[in-house]
Amino acid sequence: MAMKSNDGGGPAAPSPAFVDTVAKIMRLYRSLPSRPSIDEVEAAVAVVKSIQNEEQAKLEEISKHQRPPDVPEELFALLQQVRRTVAVHQCREHSREAARLVELDEMFEMLGGLIQRASLLVSGDSQVEKSAGFDDPVAKIAKETGFQISRLVGSLGFRFHFLWGRKFCVEFD
Repeated sequence: MAMKSNDGGGPAAPSPAFVDTVAKIMRLYRSLPSRPSIDEVEAAVAVVKSIQNEEQAKLEEISKHQRPPDVPEELFALLQQVRRTVAVHQCREHSREAARLVELDEMFEMLGGLIQRASLLVSGDSQVEKSAGFDDPVAKIAKETGFQISRLVGSLGFRFHFLWGRKFCVEFD
């Protein structure tokens, strides 16, 4: 449990270190850019897949080029390598922003699991050790604890609201 009473008569006030640690977690979370919407992530995934297919098609097309008879083989091989390099670079440039959105969403998924574990610890939920050991991977924790948390942590003066996978906010009283 996060907070225990010394006299057994209810929860004790959290220590300053406890409050500071929770505040650091929240400060770090608030410093992040906005989480992309589901539609933005789905569109980004589609763009990345489309560009990967385009890249593969370009590389296959380049490999079909025939060396002209009057061009040395080594020079033609260099031309092919330049073509492949430029094709890959162009495709990666086009997919960079979409890939960034997908990576950002993956980071929020991971942080969501960590925030959920923190909210269980703050609330004093004794099931936190049973549902998620500290050495379990976040993906396993997400599967085991994918439920809504809305807890008032009275003496700390804030609430965690978390719906696994998409929403998270903290309200300070």
